[in-house]
Amino acid sequence: TWGYIPIQCWSNPVLVMKVKCLTRGHEQFTRQTSREVQKLPRNRDPSLHPLEQAREYKRALNAAKLERMFAKPFVCSMSRHEDSVSCLSLCPDSLVRFVSGGHDGQIIIWDLAQQIPLWHVAKAHERAVNGLTFNVKGDRFFSCGADKTVKMFAVDPRNGLKQRHSDGDDEDEDNGIVMEQASQAIVASPGYLPSALPLHSWMGKHAFSDIDRHGGGTKFATSGAQVEVWDVARSAPIHSFSWGAETIKSLRFNPVETNILTSTGSDNSIVLYDIRLSSPTQKVVLKMRTNKVVWNPMEPINFLAANEDSNVYTFDMRKLDFASCVHHGHLSAVIDVAYSPTGLEFVSGSYDRTVRVFGAQESRSRDVYHTKRMGHVMSVRFSADARFILSGSDDHNVRLWKANASVPLRPVSGPEKRKLDYSDKLKERYQHVPEVSKILRHRHLPHNLFKQRLRLKTIVEAAKKRQMNRRTHSKAGSLPFVSERKRNVVKVIE
Repeated sequence: TWGYIPIQCWSNPVLVMKVKCLTRGHEQFTRQTSREVQKLPRNRDPSLHPLEQAREYKRALNAAKLERMFAKPFVCSMSRHEDSVSCLSLCPDSLVRFVSGGHDGQIIIWDLAQQIPLWHVAKAHERAVNGLTFNVKGDRFFSCGADKTVKMFAVDPRNGLKQRHSDGDDEDEDNGIVMEQASQAIVASPGYLPSALPLHSWMGKHAFSDIDRHGGGTKFATSGAQVEVWDVARSAPIHSFSWGAETIKSLRFNPVETNILTSTGSDNSIVLYDIRLSSPTQKVVLKMRTNKVVWNPMEPINFLAANEDSNVYTFDMRKLDFASCVHHGHLSAVIDVAYSPTGLEFVSGSYDRTVRVFGAQESRSRDVYHTKRMGHVMSVRFSADARFILSGSDDHNVRLWKANASVPLRPVSGPEKRKLDYSDKLKERYQHVPEVSKILRHRHLPHNLFKQRLRLKTIVEAAKKRQMNRRTHSKAGSLPFVSERKRNVVKVIE
């Protein structure tokens, strides 16, 4: 910085002149520790750096190469299930606790930080566990299965023991204290996986395929032969909805408008309900069946539909006659889909044994995860801090992945954090340059998936060419262009 210092002339004491000098603060060039990088002054005049753009391009190219070199998304595999993992659910008041259900009726609650199971229910259901959800407080969770039952469990089995034995006589209270002490000893034992009993159960008339809790109270909804809304304090459903479908595949409550409910049916339909009314409100029919539907937590007017045609569709509930975005990439039916807590990304799991990460408004996947032994992916979830991805597959494993494959898990120092941020900005600035774009977009696929993708590309190109030839040799206007966002929507019923 420039400054002025008044100097008095000795020959003429009356005369005072100003001398311009260059000064800089002590903290601008002094390192706080010996490990920090030496700070050097730099003149940022563009005329003095004619090769700045070339240097930035080279740095962006090196940053893109280093990102792919250090991309190691797989963290660990948690294998305590004895059958396929059918569903996952995250605890709303904890960053590390989640629960998984299997096709053999087993339920396990896990600790994500230590990557170990806390406790399990060996035979929570007689048949497959099809749905799991936590209550609003996060101290209870509900499960539904193909054995026509819905059960409620305590997240901490010791709290469940307290609740079950709090209303008994003195003998029951003594037994409850003994059981609680035994439970504490079991939980403290590292070599034994404790079990627990349900706090409450409800019996239905048909097999349940999915469950979700109401965001504003003690209600929850189940799907099966029809959509049913239950209350914890009642033994029978308080509302029942049906609209043409023989089986309801999945359902989800809106996170903001908690009385709005959407479901997917076996008749290729997506139906919107308002539980304050006695009938459904809207219905959109697609060409193929939708396996899962989920709402955007930050933009609750939008929801995702995981379809059997290997695509994921984003719909706006106000305009159901076309999809807002079509997300490509999978080569087989998409089984499950889940948004990140930020609402900017989502993850999808497919029958092609891959997990893909998409931007909320991007048609192409940002990343694809796969392993040599991973089976068909049946369930996926983002962690509560959006740093990790959970996937459950039919090879009896729950796998943990990094949401950003090249981000290190270890603590990062200040200079390294600034270096990574600078590299990200360079990649964002030069992402449209062909050399950089090719490196950033390339993903390795197994040989069978690579060949399948080539066959699918050939089929799509042949269909486009066939449609173009028909349009060329037909009367003008007889075959109008139909965008892909409208092509898969058959009709909308209100």
